[in-house]
This record gives sequence, C-alpha cells and structure tokens, in this order.
Amino acid sequence: GAALVSETGVELQFGIIVLLIAVIVGGLALPRAPFSLGPFDRLRDLEIFRAPRQAPTRDLIELAVLRFTFVLVFQMMGWAAFYAFGVEVPLGALLVNFSGVVMVSMLPAVAGIGPGQVAMVEFFGAYGSAETLLACSITLAGGMIIVRSLIGVAFAREFTREAYAAAKGDPAQSGHEDL
Repeated sequence: GAALVSETGVELQFGIIVLLIAVIVGGLALPRAPFSLGPFDRLRDLEIFRAPRQAPTRDLIELAVLRFTFVLVFQMMGWAAFYAFGVEVPLGALLVNFSGVVMVSMLPAVAGIGPGQVAMVEFFGAYGSAETLLACSITLAGGMIIVRSLIGVAFAREFTREAYAAAKGDPAQSGHEDL
C-alpha cells in the first residue's frame, strides 16, 4: 500500500485526498439526508448518530471547518517535523501518506514503539532513512502532546464553566442544548 501510493502520480494522490475530504463531509451529511439510504437506514438510525441528525446545520458546518483546520494543522506539523529532520517529501505524498500514518497510529502500541512509528517508516521510507523517520515520528508525537496540552490549558476555564452549567441543568449557560 505505502509503496503504491508513494510511487503514483499526482492524479491518484489528488483523487485520494478528494476521497478523504468526501468521507469527512459525507460522515456529517449522510445522517441528515432526506432520502432513504436503503439498508444503511438502520445504521443511520442508531443512537450514536443522533447528534449529527439533530444538530443545527450551522453547528455541523462549524464542526467540519474545525475538523478540516485540525487536519491541516496536523499536516503542517508533519511537514515541519520532516523539514526539521531534513527529509524532503513532495506535498501530494505528504498529504496522502500522512493520512495513512494517522489511521495506523490509532492502533495500540505493544512494546514501546507503536504502529505510528512503523507506519511512518513504511509510508515515507522512500524519502529518508528508517532511523531519521523514526526519530521524526517520535518527535512529532511528543510535539502533538504538547500542542494538545496547550489547547487544553487555553480552553480549561470555558470547559469547566460549561461542565458546571450542564451539571446544574442550565443549557443556556453551558453553550449546548440538549439534543
């Protein structure tokens, strides 16, 4: 898989990027679709999809923009990590392969080095040595922990206020109405 994507032309890489964007948009839009999805109607009616079905469209658009921004920032952090380690990766390969690394990284680690590090070496092996890519991946993971921690600190006061308001049953103060 990694060799196929990293050696393909720009057209296939662009197609994969468009497909990934379509999956994100479809994941937000299909639960609200006014038409039958055939056998997938039972899946759409599951309780887990209640929020996307009933949330205001404006909130879903905001969520999609925030998700796209998160993915873009994550891709930029990946590019910065590669740049810092002197690894030159073409933009198309970065966008496509990095998405694959993110998906594989969700698998649990067994003995210290996780699937994310292995995926980084496999997906980007054509652009740098295994040692450099491994160091890049571990540094990127540490950087993501720091960035997420800073985001948590920045929004801790707001989240605490919303949690207290929700516990008191005041949806106007919590910023979220009960779906």
